[in-house]
Amino acid sequence: MQIPILVELIEGERWRATAGAPFSLTAEGPSRREAIQSLERIISARIQAGAALLTLDVPPLTSAVPAGGTAEDDDLEFQQWLENRRREGAKAVTPEEAALDEWFWRAYQEGIDEFRRKDDEELSRQEDSTAP
Repeated sequence: MQIPILVELIEGERWRATAGAPFSLTAEGPSRREAIQSLERIISARIQAGAALLTLDVPPLTSAVPAGGTAEDDDLEFQQWLENRRREGAKAVTPEEAALDEWFWRAYQEGIDEFRRKDDEELSRQEDSTAP
């Protein structure tokens, strides 16, 4: 199995290896190799202790947000799309389904926003570290 990890030089001339979700683990070491090996040992120990990494198949969504849209309450385009879906859909949309759709797309957009924020922070750190 292969998983993406982030390896970076940290304060004190040490290295940090980080595995994101679902592991959310970090290990440090005096060298890049030792940080990676330490992270590998931690993950292996969890799996040997009974943790399992599985996949779950879920049915495809029956709806999609319009291109460029978000699920914010003040997003007129999304609200119009939702209303059209209610009126023209083959199946009536209940208030519960509408709330679930709105919740899902809001969470989806928040995830994208969080990823972009972290990516911007990482780029800023890289730029700062390469500045003379």
